[in-house]
Amino acid sequence: TEVAGENVKGMKLDDIVSRMKGEEGTSVTLTIVRGDETLKIDVTRRKIDSVLVAGKMLDNNIGYITISQFEGVTLEQFNNAFDDLKKQGMQGLIIDVRGNPGGRLDTVTDILDRLLPEGLIVYMQDKNGKREEIRSDAECDLDVPCAVLVNGNSASASEVFSGALQDYGLAGIIGTQTFGKGIVQSSFAFRDGTGLKFTTSKYYTPKGINIHGTGFEPDIKVKSNGKMTALKESGYKVDNQINAALDYLTIALKSKR
Repeated sequence: TEVAGENVKGMKLDDIVSRMKGEEGTSVTLTIVRGDETLKIDVTRRKIDSVLVAGKMLDNNIGYITISQFEGVTLEQFNNAFDDLKKQGMQGLIIDVRGNPGGRLDTVTDILDRLLPEGLIVYMQDKNGKREEIRSDAECDLDVPCAVLVNGNSASASEVFSGALQDYGLAGIIGTQTFGKGIVQSSFAFRDGTGLKFTTSKYYTPKGINIHGTGFEPDIKVKSNGKMTALKESGYKVDNQINAALDYLTIALKSKR
């Protein structure tokens, strides 16, 4: 309810957070109402790297990696999770970008550079037809069958990610139609603290598909039923969309043999 003694009722979240932030090592007093109790807590400021990637091994050596957003720390966290699953003997991989709103283009293309063979990852084109390409090198670490989970809140960089893997035939896309944000935006700050955000170009998948305003349909449509079931071996609780991805990979592994 208060930050450093200032009442924050009615303030926007960004304004409240900006009052909490400050030089590393300094402290700020937060007043928190918890039930009938009012607490004053001194919090020491420090740099926090959010955990945006998590990985674990599911049944039948199927790896599972969830990416909640493509930010600066995502690349290292993804590489660590991917390497760890490979060391454990991963035979197939599910990458979950459901609810991932996007983030930094350089982060998602760096991850795709590791997963894709040599070639085009994504390209941007402005209103004058000027085209800028981002390409991957010849190294490709994705040598197991893969499925990518998406939904209506998978947007922007998540769609770059899913679209590239789909275009190269390296992953089956499972879930529901994605959000449909296929534009590149830039921002400009003014001296008075305001700013302007504007669209500079559209982005396209390697096959030249722009999904802005429409999203793209998954290869296998599976609507979430909200129910969780436990896997037989690992005991992890998964929903019906993850189960659909496991079924897809089981079939892919059998055909591979």
